[in-house]
Amino acid sequence: MSYSCTDAEPNGCGRTRDCADLWTAIREMMKLISPDDELPVHQRLEQLGLGALRDIITTQHEQITVQQRHIALLTAQTTNQQMALDRLQIDVGLLMAAVDMRPHLIGGRLPAKSEITQLKEQIFHSPDLPLNERKAKTEWSLRLTVWINGLRAIEEIKGVQLYSGEQFAEKVAGLAGEVPEFTRDVARHLADHDDGDVLVGMLRAKTRGKGTPYIRNQLCILSGHLDDAPQVIVLLGGEEIRIKSFRPAAGMKAGHAKWWGEWSR
Repeated sequence: MSYSCTDAEPNGCGRTRDCADLWTAIREMMKLISPDDELPVHQRLEQLGLGALRDIITTQHEQITVQQRHIALLTAQTTNQQMALDRLQIDVGLLMAAVDMRPHLIGGRLPAKSEITQLKEQIFHSPDLPLNERKAKTEWSLRLTVWINGLRAIEEIKGVQLYSGEQFAEKVAGLAGEVPEFTRDVARHLADHDDGDVLVGMLRAKTRGKGTPYIRNQLCILSGHLDDAPQVIVLLGGEEIRIKSFRPAAGMKAGHAKWWGEWSR
């Protein structure tokens, strides 16, 4: 028995069974590689005997999907962090603008009374001052915090030194140059009636150099402190601000005020 090859078979292959079987196998393989009907990839790989490769591809695809989800989550988190940073930068900008708007005490001076809307005073008592500090500090002193046209000034006036009437009169008498007449009147009056329960001091100017000269027309007068009923009068030239209501502060600790009070319009 003999076999004949079809016209699709190579020349010289049609006389043996082995040739026909080989060609049949080739045609079947060609159908798997390029089938007439499109098959899903995993079925094609299964037919080709590449099931292990299919499993690897499936696993990698799942891993890629998980990584894509992670990337999306990180992108969302980064976006939220960037938005929070932008908001923080806006808040800082507004805060810096507010700081720039706050008034300054030029040269450490208080402004005119008409510009002051609130004044806070703290009274300090330091009875145990060391000898090396008594030249720069006094037993009783004041700290002033001022609001100008509704805005708190950046600077505070700290360490206002207070003296008895006689001591203050001596300091005024030793000032060189022009001294306002009302300052001399206050010094004379307190020296003549110095009974120890009234203290007075001048504010000090802030300069670019090392000196802190007295502001000769801005005075603070403290009274009633020995009776636990303090009052403070701030003299600004011919005007005055009087604070009568003081409350106890944390004055039992070093560096803390004994009383504080405030005046406002």
